[in-house]
Amino acid sequence: MNATFVARMEDVLAVYERPYDPRFPVVCFDERPCVLHGQPVEPLPPVPARPAVGEEPAKAGRPRRESSTYVRQGTACLLAAFEPGTGQRLVEVSARRTGADYCRFLQRLAAHYPQAEKIVLVQDNLNTHTDAVFYQHLPAAQALQYGLVNAVLDTAEAATAAALQCAAEIAAKPPIAQWGTKQALHYARDHSVDDALKQMGWLQGAIWSNRHVMEAVTAMKTKRPGDFPALKTLHRFNDLGH
Repeated sequence: MNATFVARMEDVLAVYERPYDPRFPVVCFDERPCVLHGQPVEPLPPVPARPAVGEEPAKAGRPRRESSTYVRQGTACLLAAFEPGTGQRLVEVSARRTGADYCRFLQRLAAHYPQAEKIVLVQDNLNTHTDAVFYQHLPAAQALQYGLVNAVLDTAEAATAAALQCAAEIAAKPPIAQWGTKQALHYARDHSVDDALKQMGWLQGAIWSNRHVMEAVTAMKTKRPGDFPALKTLHRFNDLGH
């Protein structure tokens, strides 16, 4: 146990202490591999107890008896979600626990909470429990429906044209906005969606410029390119004499 473990543990405990809100249900998820056993010998059925009758004494019963030997008959996996606030459970038996199985089960879980604005999911850090799983296994139409992608393009040429259009729109923005966009893209590439969205909020708050906003709005209304000053050249502290 180290400081990171304690910090994560306290974070999870704080989630469990939240008051129940059907808009934001707290759901725990886990998977468990199981070995399937077959019985080579038929179990002996239970024998009920027999009360005393006349001079015949009572006789104890006997529970069902099973042999301690078994035959291995493959494996399976249990995928289970549990909501502590209501006691609801959702369980599925799967042959495996791959990323595709995880993706399918969470789709089923989302459908189980149609009233929820967001499901707060508590889970471990298994390598399949990532956002990338949905990009790998969801059909493009469903990814678009869930808001994971902005558009579905049928050809490589269409994707290239859309990328160039997006680049042109970014290039028309103030230099500080271009820099901020690059920073946000690089950060999102290496971090989770939640962390990337938080970082984007901090970035926008830090680089917000009223002068640039006024120029952007004026340029849009007059239908002309924006006129933004270039960013100042960055210098090392040593070059500035500090």
